[in-house]
Amino acid sequence: MVTRTARRRATAGRLAGLALGIGVAWFLFTRPPAWLGLGQALAAPAFALCLLAGVILGEVRPRPDGPQRTATLEVRDVGRYLPRALTRWLVAFLVTLAVFLVVTTAVGSPDDLGRPGRTLAVSCGPDVSRAAGPWPGSFYSLPSGLAVVFGLGAALMTARFVAGRRRSEDDDPAGDDAARRRSTRLIVAAAGVLSAAPLAGCALLAGAAVRNVDCGGSWTPVLVGSCLALAGAAALGAAAFASNVFFQTPA
Repeated sequence: MVTRTARRRATAGRLAGLALGIGVAWFLFTRPPAWLGLGQALAAPAFALCLLAGVILGEVRPRPDGPQRTATLEVRDVGRYLPRALTRWLVAFLVTLAVFLVVTTAVGSPDDLGRPGRTLAVSCGPDVSRAAGPWPGSFYSLPSGLAVVFGLGAALMTARFVAGRRRSEDDDPAGDDAARRRSTRLIVAAAGVLSAAPLAGCALLAGAAVRNVDCGGSWTPVLVGSCLALAGAAALGAAAFASNVFFQTPA
């Protein structure tokens, strides 16, 4: 059964995660040029990690005090409580992000000081080449990818905890299952923000770099348009995931 205290705890956790995420993202985004744009690249995943942490803290409830009670013996897995449509969108954005970062890392080039993956270098002819940055190569993609992997691991562990939480004999099974589904939906939605927000930033960064190395070929507008379209779709996806975090009844 979902208590009023649990609802307040969940709401407080989400709001705290949102506030912390905004503060951390602003701190990173406003870092000086000496950071070489790394702060801007990490702002989106850092915001999403803070939001996810707030959701997790709000959904992991301490064991109740008082006399020990018996619990029903059941085997419950995460798949029983996953929101199907939202999970499919999460997987789609995760796969897209992984493929995008692998491609940008593979084609990235070192900058003028030898730092790997910071620029996009293009040969425009036998004796003509151009380079532009920042480019979401390994210099930016590795820390962003590690942040996403860390957050997803925490989300999976929390979802498993929520699914395996013992059910007391005093709990209504239908209401308890509904509470678990709401909690799992919150976790999946926060993980969705973590997958979509970095994709939007990386796609926008890549589009700007491609435009700046224009060799006059017909491929440039296509690639720039594709990157901008991907950035827009990812931004809309992040907003949709965030709406699922904040506009549903907390567990």
